[in-house]
Amino acid sequence: MTFNFNTKLFFSLFLGFVLFTIIGTLTHELGHFTAGKIVGFEGMRINYGGTIGGTKPTLIEYFKIYNANKQAIEQNEPFEERERFEMLKKPLERDNFWFIFGGPIQTMTFGTFGFLILYFRKKKEQFKFIDWFFTFLSLFWLREIFNLLHGLLSGLVQNKGNYFGTHGDELYLSKALNLWEGTIPLLFGVLGLIISSIVIFSFIPKKIRFTFILAGLFGGIFGFWFWLSFLGPILMP
Repeated sequence: MTFNFNTKLFFSLFLGFVLFTIIGTLTHELGHFTAGKIVGFEGMRINYGGTIGGTKPTLIEYFKIYNANKQAIEQNEPFEERERFEMLKKPLERDNFWFIFGGPIQTMTFGTFGFLILYFRKKKEQFKFIDWFFTFLSLFWLREIFNLLHGLLSGLVQNKGNYFGTHGDELYLSKALNLWEGTIPLLFGVLGLIISSIVIFSFIPKKIRFTFILAGLFGGIFGFWFWLSFLGPILMP
């Protein structure tokens, strides 16, 4: 790799990474929101970093039965509404699965679309604006790498054994499918690493690759902080 640094290009790409970090976060939540709407959840709203709320009549009924029979349910004892409770449980688990999966589906779909467009264009020495747009879009896959690394590092630093996080989308999907908890985080993370590596080391021209990597590192970190800790809570609390 050629270690050429272009200051003007760095700042342009830095701003691009900040912008697409915000766009990626919001469109990811839009994926959750859309999936929730499809399965019938109402009352949802998107804030700066999450999709909040969401209910339906069967969910209200489910929790009403649960709260009235919590001890019996937790101890697997019989109770009067057991049959109705079990009848409600499986469809709601399915709905929640798709609601959770909606976020990663959106992120990976947009990322794959951007990757395929870049592949067929194959502009390696002179990037046009449209090529940069699809480059940033393809790097939505970086979210899967970040989620995996964040979980692993948190587990190592905190020494609590939660190497794949405690409440992430990918962890939930593994548990919902009765898989080892690291199955989906590792699968999506490795796919993200492969696609991102191809974009960076095959599609990005060599003479600007070093500048691109530095801009991505600093722009991604700053964009994450800027939106989730500063601007986002102000604009979309």
